[in-house]
Amino acid sequence: MTGGDFFYSSGKSVVANLLPYYLPTLYRTAHLGTIFVQNCSDETVYFPIDSGTQAFSVSYTGPGAGGLTMTVTDSNNTVVPLPEGYQLYEYTYFAAFDYLNTLSNPPGTWKLEVKSTARNCVLTVRLRSTIEVFAGFTNQTDSDLLAGALKDNPRALLAVDTPNGIILHANNLGNGTLNYVQIYGGGDRVLFSSELIKRIGCNYEWWAPSSFTCAYGLYIVSV
Repeated sequence: MTGGDFFYSSGKSVVANLLPYYLPTLYRTAHLGTIFVQNCSDETVYFPIDSGTQAFSVSYTGPGAGGLTMTVTDSNNTVVPLPEGYQLYEYTYFAAFDYLNTLSNPPGTWKLEVKSTARNCVLTVRLRSTIEVFAGFTNQTDSDLLAGALKDNPRALLAVDTPNGIILHANNLGNGTLNYVQIYGGGDRVLFSSELIKRIGCNYEWWAPSSFTCAYGLYIVSV
């Protein structure tokens, strides 16, 4: 079981260093991510398919959708046949995959390769999965008992310029586990890494023993 549903990356180094070891990854169900591509002539995007995946879709927005070449490859490097796609006008292409009912390819890290005559385009991957992971953030100080391990009433957002504890809740994980959490900043920079420890009797049953302090900006949480 690979689990998870909010990891999205086009960086080759991130994929090589993170995915083989630390899947499952965090999602909020349905939207894996959107990437703005500067050169659509040859772009590769990696995304996770988990054991609870029901369906997923890929879409392209940009000039030259009629001449677009799109290839989806599973975790065994097997090319997945594209379903009949929908070209909307001359600049949008959309294809939906019924993973649960029509595909037998294994879960894991999948790959989307796009070749287009366009210089700039937007690629989007969406996933419908039964697995959901929710992240929460707590105030955490050096004087906290057990480094904040007993806190169970988190905020939905990180607090700026103060140590943040990270706790997680998983739905429909079954016998799966969450092992690791990382936070990324701009340019796929890893800003924070921590193991995850399971707690008993807490609403948010997974806890990171290390804290993270952030400034204003956009961050991606991966589990």
